[in-house]
Amino acid sequence: MPNVVVRALLAVLGTGLLVGGLLAGPAMADTLTTTPISSSGATAAQVATSLIGAGVTGPTNATFGSSATTAVGTFSGGSTAVGIPSGATMSTGLLASLPGNGIYDPSTSLSKPGDADLNALSGQTTYDATTLEFDVVPSQNSLEFSFTFTTGETDFYGQPYNDAFGLFVDGTNCAKFPNGQGVTLNNLLNPSNAANAITNTGLTLGIQQGSLSTVLTCHASVTAGSPVHLKFAVGDAADRYYDSAGFIASGSITSLIPTTTTYTGATGGPPGASAALSATLIDTDTGLPLAGKTVTFTIEGIHYTAV
Repeated sequence: MPNVVVRALLAVLGTGLLVGGLLAGPAMADTLTTTPISSSGATAAQVATSLIGAGVTGPTNATFGSSATTAVGTFSGGSTAVGIPSGATMSTGLLASLPGNGIYDPSTSLSKPGDADLNALSGQTTYDATTLEFDVVPSQNSLEFSFTFTTGETDFYGQPYNDAFGLFVDGTNCAKFPNGQGVTLNNLLNPSNAANAITNTGLTLGIQQGSLSTVLTCHASVTAGSPVHLKFAVGDAADRYYDSAGFIASGSITSLIPTTTTYTGATGGPPGASAALSATLIDTDTGLPLAGKTVTFTIEGIHYTAV
């Protein structure tokens, strides 16, 4: 494990040695663009509003907390880089250093405090936390949103630098991998999450961080018609070196009635015969099966004709 001095030196050198590669990377199908609020002047309410989708009222009481204005904002052109076309983004470093293909794993100290919720998620003291908080009112008893986690801590798997990204719904973290583990560096690179981890070899994706998750979706149980407090947060763990970021999909905070399909004309056997029926719930955002969900079947009108 590199000591603090060596890690700091690596962070500085790693940010500068590959600058010459900025013009040499492959062409992208689309180009990631990040716009920090320091440039756009966007308010927390405006950034939060970009995330609101069907079945959700709000946002209200939006705030960036103590976040650096250079570390939070919006993005576009993200389909190739992070699997999400546009939305809100937050980093433990400069948003401006995320796009591109010439600087491996940028590292910036924001001199900002950490976050208590992220400390619990990471298992380490966090620093340079960037947050966005606001309230919404869902129309149904469920709430969901989609996101991607990216990090420059690839070389430090299994060490204390367990950067974390949390999506807290009324204080409970909803940002998880399908196996239920929270979204942190060490969980991202854990072999058990290999299906949801991407290695950005050669920075070919157009984002300058070496590892990222696939697009993940938070599914939370809430109470229809009652206010829900949301908190999006990302933080460095154990020190301020090497940046991590979160990308939340535009319009993906939704509260919808699940779509159901009615099957008719099923064939069975003679009266009294049994038949097996199975179903898999599919996340319409990711196309992936949803685990741990209950499917209820209603059988109506069993008809047969006696011969």
